[in-house]
Amino acid sequence: MGASKDLLSNTAQAERLHTFAHDLRNRLAGIQQVLGHLASRCAIEEDRELLTFGEQQHFKALREVEQLLDDMGVVRGVGHLELTSMGLRELLEKVIGQLDHRYQRKHQVLELEMPNDLRVLADAHYLGEVLHA
Repeated sequence: MGASKDLLSNTAQAERLHTFAHDLRNRLAGIQQVLGHLASRCAIEEDRELLTFGEQQHFKALREVEQLLDDMGVVRGVGHLELTSMGLRELLEKVIGQLDHRYQRKHQVLELEMPNDLRVLADAHYLGEVLHA
């Protein structure tokens, strides 16, 4: 089943949905780990049935997320990389600036020691995502 024309997302929406889906899958994976741990300790049949129900709901939630992304035409994966030569220091300073509130709140100082002219060939968006992580 392809994407519905009425539901197609624009690029910004698709990016946000893709990020949301990853975050939600991470949370659901955490829930799955808890369910698995509880199942290994479960001795009462009623509790095992409840855990089985929880696992079924977990997998249904994952399928619903995937179906929503498909319905809205969200392309998953890295996509097309646009490699450009860029100053690494400039990109690092931008990412550090986005996280500055964390350092200020803790009264920490972050110093960046690197050559000003260091350049890399990369996709600015995805390299920024990696550095931000």
